[in-house]
Amino acid sequence: MKPSFLVEFETDRWRIACFAAGVVELREVMAGADAAGAGAVKAALQQWGYRGGGVCLGLPSSLVLAAQIDCPSLPRRERASAMLYRLEEQLPLDIESLTADFLPPVGGRALGVAARTDRVRELTGPLAEAGVDTAAICPTALLAVWQVCQAGAPCDYVLIVSSGRSDIFRLYEKRPVAWYTVADDPQELVRCIKADHLAHPVEAPQATVCVVAEAGWPTTALESEAGLKVARRDEEPVLGLVARAASCLLADGQAGWINLCRGALAPGGAWGRLGGLLRSAVVLALVLPAVLAAVFYARGLQYADRTDQALRGQGEAYREAFPNRPAPVAVKSRLRSEAARLAGLSGISAKVPSPAGALEILRKMAAGIPPGMRVRILEIRIGPESIFIEGQARTHSDAETISRGLSGAGLAVEPPHTESLATGGVAFTLAGKPVAAGIAPPREDTAP
Repeated sequence: MKPSFLVEFETDRWRIACFAAGVVELREVMAGADAAGAGAVKAALQQWGYRGGGVCLGLPSSLVLAAQIDCPSLPRRERASAMLYRLEEQLPLDIESLTADFLPPVGGRALGVAARTDRVRELTGPLAEAGVDTAAICPTALLAVWQVCQAGAPCDYVLIVSSGRSDIFRLYEKRPVAWYTVADDPQELVRCIKADHLAHPVEAPQATVCVVAEAGWPTTALESEAGLKVARRDEEPVLGLVARAASCLLADGQAGWINLCRGALAPGGAWGRLGGLLRSAVVLALVLPAVLAAVFYARGLQYADRTDQALRGQGEAYREAFPNRPAPVAVKSRLRSEAARLAGLSGISAKVPSPAGALEILRKMAAGIPPGMRVRILEIRIGPESIFIEGQARTHSDAETISRGLSGAGLAVEPPHTESLATGGVAFTLAGKPVAAGIAPPREDTAP
């Protein structure tokens, strides 16, 4: 049988238990409810053979709130929500800050058990970061009562004494219908049981209480002052009973009657361990395509608007050039046709010159610099109507050679402006303009 594990945090220590092959092993880890404490708990579990999987987190009574609610008047629709808000009327906290579950109703009333979500997360969070998954959350006292009810004879009350507290459960047909937590004081116990017995008398002549406590715990006051018939069960520690019940809870989910591992405290598994990083990646994977689609759609609208503006501008320019003609739909095609027609009538080439691209001009610049010449180019600016080059060479004649090389490469470059540098060498600037494709730059030896 695969071992099952129970962990419980009590003030300044972790109490852990392992149930395997019918044997319960107990251990205490003196550590806090932080990352270091969770790491120590995991190390202790690994010594028992823990290799991952869900454990049961037992909640001490100090972290649990319990109250009874009336069920017959609740609506059938949204009944679970109605039960939560009915429980809120009995508790000092808002139900939004709690995680709650209910035992099956008995006689039209149900026992609700709740715990503050943030306080429980302070325990499950460090455990999840340490690699210990929480598969079930249940009060340890309730698990102990469940184990007693499964193995013992019917009784009216069950008293669980542990860690300086006493938990009193009133039973009906082996099921808790009321839960009280008091200090481990016999007189407080007697007053609590008497008050409950007056409000809910039992049918038998004498009520029976099953006491689960350490050997030697006094029961005289219960017998003499409360008039109860006491049945002791001290052959196994309370945490041992809880570990056996936790094993059943992890196996089939029936033990303990409730499981607070729901809603905001639902098990996270690997998702919970990876935490925000994985969730952020998934959210980005879902949101990013939508954002990109919206950006591309907006950019498409901008481009469409610019295209419309350009087409309107072409139409206005055409009407200014040809005031007696209506603007065609395709202005550019009409102008190309007119250029070809005029070229055919005049015998000139019909090819319409087009401006050279910036990459083509840069390629010509690189080809125009004589090979082997030492030159430093500091800045290059290429615009629709101008070219500007700033650099350094060794001599004035080298700058002139670069200018002639660029002119020979097909660029209309003016003679360079040169200036001697204090550290040696010459600074030069060259200005010119791009040449439309199909039109050669004028030769220097050709008269205008």
